[in-house]
Amino acid sequence: MVSALTNIGLDLLFVIRFDMGVAGVAWATLIAQGMCAVISFVVLMKRLKRMESEEECQGIKPKLFERSAAARIARVGIPSMLQQSMVSLSMMMMQGLVNSYGKVFVAGYTAATKIDTLAMLPNMNFSNAMSSYTAQNIGADKPERVTAGYRASMLMVLIFSLIITGVIFLFGPNLLGLFLNAGAEGSAMGYGMSYMKTVSMFYVLMGFLFVGNGLLRGAGDMKAFMISSMSNLFVRVFIAYLLAHFIGSSAIWWSIPIGWGVGASVSFLRIKSEKWKDKSLVR
Repeated sequence: MVSALTNIGLDLLFVIRFDMGVAGVAWATLIAQGMCAVISFVVLMKRLKRMESEEECQGIKPKLFERSAAARIARVGIPSMLQQSMVSLSMMMMQGLVNSYGKVFVAGYTAATKIDTLAMLPNMNFSNAMSSYTAQNIGADKPERVTAGYRASMLMVLIFSLIITGVIFLFGPNLLGLFLNAGAEGSAMGYGMSYMKTVSMFYVLMGFLFVGNGLLRGAGDMKAFMISSMSNLFVRVFIAYLLAHFIGSSAIWWSIPIGWGVGASVSFLRIKSEKWKDKSLVR
């Protein structure tokens, strides 16, 4: 969340105040993510120093490398790595389609995605909370709490999503005005509003996807998490390129909720099956 908010603030500073254009956006992303990476590393190292392993508690020098620990890390890390690679690849493919519609369209689309990123933050935080909550309760052998927490989280993302949708419909032009300067062509604003109104109507699907994936990730069911995430991204790219031949540029934003719906369905069916209860790395 800090990285996203910092990125948006630096975008406004570099693009509007210093008129740095595309280079300003790139520098804003680099600075925001680099700053958060350094802070995260420092906090992690400080907390690790306060933690003792079982060997240290028994006065035994811990091993420098443990194969079993590496295997558990790989089980979690490899699916996440593949998912992040798929995210990058899908973003590149979507950007190629976006660029084909010209610079005015790109301006409107880029401004809308900035607002979209900010609107995603509550659901992203619900996902992270669900992941931690799931891991803690599975570790405590209380899976029934996970189910109750999942239902409560689904209700909360529904409420927050409806509120955010209302804000976008009421104040969309004002929000886009933060990223489109006064000299921007009117059609750029039109593209941006079309994107925001279409996508925001389905934020609830995005919330369901994020919460479901948070549960699967916290349960250690990384295979199901990866399938859900990749289904969302694959369907999004496929639908965007397919529908672009029939409905033009609006296919780009219609593909997003379709992808969310498919990914959310995958995670929901997996959670409904309760097979995730047997995937924990630690008991």
